[in-house]
Amino acid sequence: MTLSIYLKRKSHSIKKIGKQRILHMKNPTISVICPIYNAGNVLGKCIRSVIDQDFRDIEVILVNDGSTDGSLKVCQRYARMDDRIVIIDKANEGRNAARRDGTLRASGEYVFYIDDDDYLTRDALNTLLAIAREKDLDMIAGSHDEVFDSWGILSRPDGHYKNSERLLSGRDFLEICLGLIPSSPGEGIYMWGNLYRRSCIYEAMNQVCK
Repeated sequence: MTLSIYLKRKSHSIKKIGKQRILHMKNPTISVICPIYNAGNVLGKCIRSVIDQDFRDIEVILVNDGSTDGSLKVCQRYARMDDRIVIIDKANEGRNAARRDGTLRASGEYVFYIDDDDYLTRDALNTLLAIAREKDLDMIAGSHDEVFDSWGILSRPDGHYKNSERLLSGRDFLEICLGLIPSSPGEGIYMWGNLYRRSCIYEAMNQVCK
């Protein structure tokens, strides 16, 4: 498998001490990972909703999973506009493998997954991060609306995990998120829309999505 990675500079600060300049490279707080396959007609809206977040200390990893439409060109156009964007261009292996490759490239303290046909409210990441830090959480699930652009909000689900009473191991939870094993009725477990502490998901993602 061949990955082409288009790297941009990381965010940094420059500290002046006398005549010396010290460049301090710093990792972002959140790595936003988006697996992409033939989504050129909706991808721009997705990317704009991420780079326009109120919370700015992010990197955006766009994983082009062998798209045959103009998705890669859309990614490259936005990467020229925003140096927080990193593009991974790879052969098609499916959404789970794309998430894996994005996760292994991520450098943030937290990881957030968004699908290529989704978009965020401006305060989404700020809200999730504030709660995760206040309560020292390894994972926090966001809510979502189902929207058709021509109709507006179609439905507002009650939320993830509402009817779940099972105790899951970390591996089982991840495999359900990725659709590798079935969930119980009413659990509604998804990979997207959740904020994860990267240290908790990195190894599991690497093992599960081989």
